Amino acid sequence: MSGLHSLDVTLVHADGELVNRRSMNVALHAACVLFKDGARGAGSVADRDRGFVDFKLEDQECRELCRAAEEAGLADRAPQVKEVADTSDRFAHATLHVSHEHGSQTVRLTLMCSGYEGPDAPALKRFLLLLLQAGGVRNEVVRRDLTE
Repeated sequence: MSGLHSLDVTLVHADGELVNRRSMNVALHAACVLFKDGARGAGSVADRDRGFVDFKLEDQECRELCRAAEEAGLADRAPQVKEVADTSDRFAHATLHVSHEHGSQTVRLTLMCSGYEGPDAPALKRFLLLLLQAGGVRNEVVRRDLTE
């Protein structure tokens, strides 16, 4: 792995019934940079429960996010994951865009609604869990869709 020293992340999650109107649950942006004297980062999140909230990323959170992004493959490629379809009428869509000093990756998940699987799924779920925790996102639907 290349050892990421920066991240700029945008995550949007929406859901609803398959043939009816869908609603956005969360829009989150976070950025951090690992400097020699420590990491610094910040972000903002908009969610239906709390409105708009700004947050800081501490040194350890930045380092863990960078490491988790690498483990999910985001340093040089899109993670190898695929959606798991089921027969429910619930639909969720998540878009994750990650930029760093080596380039950028975009992951689009169309969940119908049994989550996703694949060789990078556990690592991507860990990255998304860390991101949601950093932003204070407690919405159980979002957390279940993206991290379980």
